[in-house]
Amino acid sequence: MKTDNIIRLEFATLTVVAAYFFIHHGFAWYWLIPMFFAYDLGMIGYVINSKVGAVSYNIAHSLLLPLILLVAYSVQPHEWMLFIALTQLLHIGMDRCLGYGLKYGTGFTHTHLGIIGRK
Repeated sequence: MKTDNIIRLEFATLTVVAAYFFIHHGFAWYWLIPMFFAYDLGMIGYVINSKVGAVSYNIAHSLLLPLILLVAYSVQPHEWMLFIALTQLLHIGMDRCLGYGLKYGTGFTHTHLGIIGRK
Protein backbone atom coordinates (compact mmCIF):
# COMPACT_ATOMS: atom_id res chain seq x y z
CA MET A 1 0.00 0.00 0.00
CA LYS A 2 1.38 3.41 -0.94
CA THR A 3 2.12 5.89 1.84
CA ASP A 4 -0.48 8.44 0.68
CA ASN A 5 -3.15 5.72 0.67
CA ILE A 6 -2.24 4.84 4.26
CA ILE A 7 -2.43 8.51 5.23
CA ARG A 8 -5.84 8.82 3.55
CA LEU A 9 -7.04 5.68 5.34
CA GLU A 10 -5.86 7.03 8.71
CA PHE A 11 -7.66 10.34 8.19
CA ALA A 12 -10.79 8.61 6.85
CA THR A 13 -10.78 6.64 10.10
CA LEU A 14 -10.38 9.88 12.09
CA THR A 15 -13.38 11.34 10.23
CA VAL A 16 -15.60 8.35 10.95
CA VAL A 17 -14.53 8.09 14.61
CA ALA A 18 -15.10 11.82 15.19
CA ALA A 19 -18.58 11.61 13.60
CA TYR A 20 -19.40 8.51 15.65
CA PHE A 21 -18.43 10.14 18.97
CA PHE A 22 -20.19 13.37 17.99
CA ILE A 23 -23.49 11.57 17.41
CA HIS A 24 -22.96 9.03 20.22
CA HIS A 25 -22.41 11.86 22.70
CA GLY A 26 -25.83 13.25 21.82
CA PHE A 27 -24.98 16.20 19.60
CA ALA A 28 -27.46 16.72 16.78
CA TRP A 29 -26.04 15.38 13.51
CA TYR A 30 -27.21 18.44 11.53
CA TRP A 31 -24.60 20.59 13.33
CA LEU A 32 -21.93 18.71 11.40
CA ILE A 33 -22.91 20.48 8.17
CA PRO A 34 -22.43 24.15 9.14
CA MET A 35 -19.50 23.32 11.42
CA PHE A 36 -17.78 21.44 8.61
CA PHE A 37 -17.71 24.63 6.55
CA ALA A 38 -16.98 26.96 9.48
CA TYR A 39 -13.34 25.88 9.70
CA ASP A 40 -12.74 26.94 6.11
CA LEU A 41 -13.25 30.54 7.23
CA GLY A 42 -9.55 30.24 8.03
CA MET A 43 -8.98 30.88 4.32
CA ILE A 44 -10.05 34.50 4.77
CA GLY A 45 -6.41 35.45 5.39
CA TYR A 46 -5.70 34.82 1.71
CA VAL A 47 -7.51 38.10 1.03
CA ILE A 48 -4.45 39.83 2.53
CA ASN A 49 -1.70 37.62 1.06
CA SER A 50 -0.46 34.03 0.86
CA LYS A 51 1.60 34.15 4.06
CA VAL A 52 -1.23 35.50 6.21
CA GLY A 53 -3.63 33.09 4.51
CA ALA A 54 -1.37 30.12 5.25
CA VAL A 55 -1.14 31.08 8.93
CA SER A 56 -4.90 31.61 9.35
CA TYR A 57 -5.71 28.43 7.41
CA ASN A 58 -3.20 26.36 9.39
CA ILE A 59 -4.53 27.59 12.73
CA ALA A 60 -8.00 26.33 11.77
CA HIS A 61 -6.62 23.05 10.37
CA SER A 62 -4.02 22.05 12.93
CA LEU A 63 -4.65 19.01 15.13
CA LEU A 64 -3.24 20.91 18.10
CA LEU A 65 -6.38 22.82 19.16
CA PRO A 66 -8.82 19.87 19.07
CA LEU A 67 -6.36 17.67 20.95
CA ILE A 68 -5.85 20.35 23.62
CA LEU A 69 -9.63 20.70 23.90
CA LEU A 70 -10.04 16.94 24.36
CA VAL A 71 -7.47 16.94 27.17
CA ALA A 72 -9.12 19.99 28.75
CA TYR A 73 -12.52 18.29 28.44
CA SER A 74 -11.21 15.25 30.31
CA VAL A 75 -10.15 17.53 33.19
CA GLN A 76 -13.06 19.98 33.22
CA PRO A 77 -15.91 18.70 31.01
CA HIS A 78 -17.63 21.55 29.23
CA GLU A 79 -19.77 20.37 26.32
CA TRP A 80 -18.57 23.15 24.00
CA MET A 81 -15.00 21.78 24.26
CA LEU A 82 -16.06 18.37 23.02
CA PHE A 83 -18.32 19.89 20.35
CA ILE A 84 -15.51 22.02 18.89
CA ALA A 85 -12.89 19.26 19.18
CA LEU A 86 -14.99 16.64 17.42
CA THR A 87 -16.23 18.90 14.62
CA GLN A 88 -12.72 20.19 13.99
CA LEU A 89 -11.27 16.65 13.98
CA LEU A 90 -13.96 15.58 11.52
CA HIS A 91 -13.16 18.53 9.26
CA ILE A 92 -9.41 17.97 9.39
CA GLY A 93 -9.83 14.26 8.76
CA MET A 94 -11.99 14.86 5.70
CA ASP A 95 -9.67 17.54 4.32
CA ARG A 96 -6.60 15.35 4.69
CA CYS A 97 -8.48 12.44 3.08
CA LEU A 98 -9.01 14.66 0.06
CA GLY A 99 -5.33 15.67 0.01
CA TYR A 100 -5.69 19.13 1.53
CA GLY A 101 -2.81 19.58 3.91
CA LEU A 102 -1.42 22.43 5.95
CA LYS A 103 -0.45 25.34 3.72
CA TYR A 104 2.92 26.85 2.94
CA GLY A 105 3.18 30.63 2.53
CA THR A 106 4.13 30.24 -1.14
CA GLY A 107 0.54 29.68 -2.27
CA PHE A 108 -2.76 27.99 -1.48
CA THR A 109 -1.97 24.90 -3.53
CA HIS A 110 1.35 24.24 -1.75
CA THR A 111 0.72 21.92 1.20
CA HIS A 112 2.65 19.57 3.44
CA LEU A 113 0.96 16.70 1.55
CA GLY A 114 2.12 18.02 -1.84
CA ILE A 115 0.72 20.26 -4.53
CA ILE A 116 -3.08 20.40 -4.80
CA GLY A 117 -4.64 20.34 -8.23
CA ARG A 118 -3.78 18.97 -11.62
CA LYS A 119 -0.48 17.27 -12.11
